[in-house]
Amino acid sequence: SDPAAYAFWNETNVRPHKKSGLVTVTIRVPEADLRPAELRAVAAIARRFAGGIRLTIEQDIVLRHVRGTALPLLYAALVEAGLAANCADHLADVTRCSGADGCLSAITYSRGAAQDITRTLGQDLIADPVLRPLRIRVSGCQNACSHHHAADIGLFGLSKTVHGRPVPHYALLLGGAAQGGVSGLRAGEVPARNVGAAVREALLFYRAERQEEEPFADFVRRVTPASFVQRLAPLAAVPPPEEAPDFYRDLSADDAFKVTAKRGECAA
Repeated sequence: SDPAAYAFWNETNVRPHKKSGLVTVTIRVPEADLRPAELRAVAAIARRFAGGIRLTIEQDIVLRHVRGTALPLLYAALVEAGLAANCADHLADVTRCSGADGCLSAITYSRGAAQDITRTLGQDLIADPVLRPLRIRVSGCQNACSHHHAADIGLFGLSKTVHGRPVPHYALLLGGAAQGGVSGLRAGEVPARNVGAAVREALLFYRAERQEEEPFADFVRRVTPASFVQRLAPLAAVPPPEEAPDFYRDLSADDAFKVTAKRGECAA
């Protein structure tokens, strides 16, 4: 494996245990989806290298009690399984709820939104040391199953009527934090088709205008959410359906968007 890639992975995915001398290894689960072959690979890796395994609230997998000397072989096994992504608990590790794929309460397909955000961020933002520690969480409705209110950038799905037709949108909540129970401040809504571009623009705004060492939450409160609304205004516009029919379909959906009354909560 590439030594540079392994070093960066080791920096972002491995945490030492202060007392035991062992380490924990976080395996990033892209968009919270694993195929059966990947699950079998994780099980085999855990049996070989770890003394325990658990899931995290960020939808990742943690291998516990791993010997530091085993990290190169563990990394090689994760590379072979296609699970050696080096950004667990960082910007590109987007947390999402099940969305309309599996939840009867959801309004939007949060899986498609998470994929669009990850694609649109770009390596220039993902690798930026200022932005890398920020967290993004996406919910398919206001119920906050992804804890979007407690993220640096949180989003939840909603429907808005534009040009006489329902259009899937996401509301932005900025500057939230899990520690201290700080909720993000609402900074407008954008159509689902522009959700990735809106997240990228918000991050670029912070990177360009932040004061030295200014945390994202402090920046949001200093410039006010209204500044983000103004900055994102071009991305909030929805063209007429005859000009841009994609805006009237949700991300990862083939049919026209609509909100229907549903019974129950979980499709399972």
